[in-house]
Amino acid sequence: MMLQAHKHWIYPKTPSPEPGQPMELVITSGHEFPGGDFLFQDRLFHTVLIKTPDDTILEPQVSEDGDHRIIRFIPETPGMYLARFVLKKPQMEEPLYWGQTVFTVGKKIADTLKVEFGSRLEIVLEFSESVPKTGNTIHLAISTDGQSADGTVAIMPEGKKTTYLTVAENRKAEYRLKYPGYYLLTTHLNGKTCSLTFRVTE
Repeated sequence: MMLQAHKHWIYPKTPSPEPGQPMELVITSGHEFPGGDFLFQDRLFHTVLIKTPDDTILEPQVSEDGDHRIIRFIPETPGMYLARFVLKKPQMEEPLYWGQTVFTVGKKIADTLKVEFGSRLEIVLEFSESVPKTGNTIHLAISTDGQSADGTVAIMPEGKKTTYLTVAENRKAEYRLKYPGYYLLTTHLNGKTCSLTFRVTE
């Protein structure tokens, strides 16, 4: 899918691995989602973290592979994982971009899941199933410094047109998942941007 503006994102190349199964997380940029076509500069690359189902924070090794950065990872525990990278200009004190992805290891683990890392700016999701399917409805909000905020979220299903949702500070927005494949969500607030990816099955 051709994006209208330059984006950065992370996504699991193996979207629903089993415990103990080696997998790769891909960090990339550009105008083609999900594959990407651009490698952002090393000087902007700040941190990468993985949050496990028991809230352990891991700092994985990252390698370069063409237009991508690759995290090779073996999830041991079933449940929901979050991975995040942060971009920051060396001359600035605060980051300018947070890229996140969510994926589930193993089978269905809960009826409702809340996706929240705790970044300065993020899109907070609630799934009705740990492995979202077409026809499911997700609820989303924008969080900045832990507080809900007004804003707009761009939702880009793989290979489809972008939808824009207005999110109110004290009211979650709803979105029905119509298509299978990867989804890229982005929002921009006060000069900072975040992205979030996940995969939907049929």
